[in-house]
Amino acid sequence: MRGDRTFFKRLRQIQANFKKLSKKDQTQILGVLCVALAIVIVVIAILVNLGLGRNTNRISELPFSGSVNSAADQEYDPNGLGLDPELFKDTILQETEDAGEEYLLDTLFIGDSNTAGIYVCKLLTLQNVIGIPSMGIQSATYTPCVYFYGYSEPVTIPAAVAMLKPRRVIINFGANNADGSVSPEAFVAQYLRLINAIEEAYPYCDIIVQSIPPLGRQRDYPNLTMQTIDGFNVALAEMCREEGYKFLNCSEILKGTNGFIKPEYISADGLHLNADGYAAILEYARTHTHITRDRRPNTSNIPQRRPAPYIPPSSSEEEISSSSSSSSSYEISSSIEISSYVEVSTTPSTLPGEPSSELAPETPSDAVTTGVEDEDGTSSYSNSGSSSSSISG
Repeated sequence: MRGDRTFFKRLRQIQANFKKLSKKDQTQILGVLCVALAIVIVVIAILVNLGLGRNTNRISELPFSGSVNSAADQEYDPNGLGLDPELFKDTILQETEDAGEEYLLDTLFIGDSNTAGIYVCKLLTLQNVIGIPSMGIQSATYTPCVYFYGYSEPVTIPAAVAMLKPRRVIINFGANNADGSVSPEAFVAQYLRLINAIEEAYPYCDIIVQSIPPLGRQRDYPNLTMQTIDGFNVALAEMCREEGYKFLNCSEILKGTNGFIKPEYISADGLHLNADGYAAILEYARTHTHITRDRRPNTSNIPQRRPAPYIPPSSSEEEISSSSSSSSSYEISSSIEISSYVEVSTTPSTLPGEPSSELAPETPSDAVTTGVEDEDGTSSYSNSGSSSSSISG
């Protein structure tokens, strides 16, 4: 009771002091109080809505933050686009004994930022990784994007393969083209163009195509769908079967029972793998091997890779990044800061929506940029139809 009397006494005192104020001051104080009350009401309403969303939306209970293409995800059938084991028995690499670290060191991994992460996470060196963040398959053949010590300019991926002389390459592109605007046929045509250019530049290595990693159930890239990823992977496996290449089906180890990637293998954005995801891919590659006779004429005079110079984004690029949800080039950032890895793609990674000859730049099919050291130690570059013979060593 004493506490109640004290409270009311103070309340009367405040009321008396308020009456002593001028009308103008009273009006200002009342205005501030009304604004504060309105803010409190809005905050409470937002919190209530968020709480209701968590109770009614099972997706929000998942351990990642981000948006979801809920319509596509709800319709997704993880068994809808599978790989027929009998049809692809000679194409999909089967489980083998662990070939160890030596197998990986004889392999060059080529791809986008989900390949760059292998280097970023320090699982392999640059000598074994060409990973170009934001690169789509249509830019992979002719874009100079790989740097070497002793060469002032970058070279293309096919030219880099000829310089690095790997025993085999494992190629993984597709995440930047999986927004549904590109047909599997157009995607595969671009993939085959890259493979043909690599074989022309360096015909001594085996070609392995890696499946595109599955997406997180919740992700920051709602326009990317598992339906498109699965469709691309089936098309890639079919291409490998028809052309005689091998297919490394990493989805077998990465996918959960719901068809999306297992949570322990994905970063918070739902697109880029984490260190455990990259380690799982390397272990899977070591235990699903493709080992043939070593056809390389020599493995000497291999130049050392170097990181590309860091290019800060311009204001226009930052604006593009801020609107990435409506763009087809999705790999702009990563929770493991793939963007700090300095391979740089300088050409657009968005394919046109309809398959046509316009999918690629008008570059001659036999043109592959190669780096050549002059006698004085400087570097010069040329476009040549016989790029493998123009690289010394």
